[in-house]
Amino acid sequence: MRKIEQNPFVERYDHKMIGKDRVAEVEKIISSLKATSASFQAFENALPKIIVVKAGYGIGKTFTSYHLKQKLKSELNFAISSFRLIDDQSKGVQVSNRDFVSKVVNNIEFASADESKQTLIAKDFAPTNTEDFSTLINLGKYLYDEKVKNLVVLIDEVEDLLSAGTNKAILYLTMLRNIYDVYTSAYSSGKKITPISIVLFLSPDAWEVIMMNSEKAATKNAGAGLTPLITRIGNQIYNLREFDKSDVENFIVMLLNKVSDESDDISPFTADVIDGLFMITRGNPRRILTNCHSLVQAMLDSSEVKIDSADFKAFCKEKNLEIPQIDPEDNDEDFFGKF
Repeated sequence: MRKIEQNPFVERYDHKMIGKDRVAEVEKIISSLKATSASFQAFENALPKIIVVKAGYGIGKTFTSYHLKQKLKSELNFAISSFRLIDDQSKGVQVSNRDFVSKVVNNIEFASADESKQTLIAKDFAPTNTEDFSTLINLGKYLYDEKVKNLVVLIDEVEDLLSAGTNKAILYLTMLRNIYDVYTSAYSSGKKITPISIVLFLSPDAWEVIMMNSEKAATKNAGAGLTPLITRIGNQIYNLREFDKSDVENFIVMLLNKVSDESDDISPFTADVIDGLFMITRGNPRRILTNCHSLVQAMLDSSEVKIDSADFKAFCKEKNLEIPQIDPEDNDEDFFGKF
């Protein structure tokens, strides 16, 4: 039995990625980015790349973005710029070339944590008032001379576009298409620049709304709408899914190991409580954190040493959570009956 004296179930980034499906998706993204930079002098490999990562609420978009940034920094000679779509809620979504370039430049990081290089970039590559992405191209030339193989831009919470209205969302995504075209033109003219890869993290619902409205915009304006952008994205769309049952257990054990001796022991939880947590959270990482935090905190406050079926039943009643039934194929017994 573990001895737990503090609650490990808080949002944190100091742990490995859990979830077989999401680990596989992240590896695919990294492979795609490596392919872009493997022979970036060649035109076909140096073309810019736009990648979409879809994940629902609480599935772990921000954690995945952080994990991806750390992995790219530690393993590859990439420059990484990561930021949220809205960094100042009072200003809302800023749709301008200048704002985009400013965010890229001000958030750039390198594997070597070279602060002098970051300072130089912030000073020498400040966007102009009439920014036409020439600053990005000049930055690409500098990075090429520094033998940086890829400039990866990670943009989190892209679903915030929807709060700005459909027109602004389409304008922002059209801006990304324009960046793609500016880079392609630069390659075509023989410029030696480090390629850019833009990775967008957003919810599946937001992506569907964007696609639906982009089609409407194309029909209304008798133009292409966002079709050119979608064409450029191609099959570079990845999905982060909920945890399966074994992932839930691994996630809980991993966090318990942060505050006690490492082991595979699921205590203070009992096996049926782990089953119940999987069912009421549907494998959603944030819900797992929230519910486990409440259960463990109640245990710590009462000086108990375990969380069993009776505790879980009381917790569900207190939170007005419906206790689901076990799949008949797994167990003929009603889940509630286990308590």
